Amino acid sequence: MVEIPAQGQSGGIAILWHDSHVQLSHIRLDGQEIHAMIQFMDLGFKGAKYTWSNHRYNRPDLILEQLDRCFINEQWLEYYPNTFVTHLPKTYSDHTPLLIFLSHCTRLHTNRIFRLETYWCQHPEFTSMVRNTWNGQNLTNATTLFTIKVKDWAANNFGDVLRKKKTILARLSGIQNPPIILRVFS
Repeated sequence: MVEIPAQGQSGGIAILWHDSHVQLSHIRLDGQEIHAMIQFMDLGFKGAKYTWSNHRYNRPDLILEQLDRCFINEQWLEYYPNTFVTHLPKTYSDHTPLLIFLSHCTRLHTNRIFRLETYWCQHPEFTSMVRNTWNGQNLTNATTLFTIKVKDWAANNFGDVLRKKKTILARLSGIQNPPIILRVFS
């Protein structure tokens, strides 16, 4: 392992490898940089071109860079041939999060797993809805009835939160990565 610790507001850098899988040579540390000869392939990406900015939008000193990348070796590609990287919208950090997909899996149609959302519990009607559903029922019937009722109750009280979140993230991505418009003047 080679690492450079964080300095000021700059994050640290680390390279880890297994000697039997990766040939690493000519290592040189230089300030906040690690220089090494590695037999890797850049996976490329889908999404925004730049993964870092100095947040000086609408100013002449704006800096945009593609700092964050995903590298693989041939052995990785053999195990995960469908790997690809997507740059997600920035939400907090000055870096774009990278989502790494290992493969495209086809999912068999199954019933979706029920998940209780914690924000439901904060709603004033939730406790009484739970009591009314579970009152005098055996465990199997109460669980089935509760699942049906709470899904309907949540849809009426909160709507489709996951769809709303997906829409907001898509809008955020569109704001952060506007389409490039080329104007031709004649």
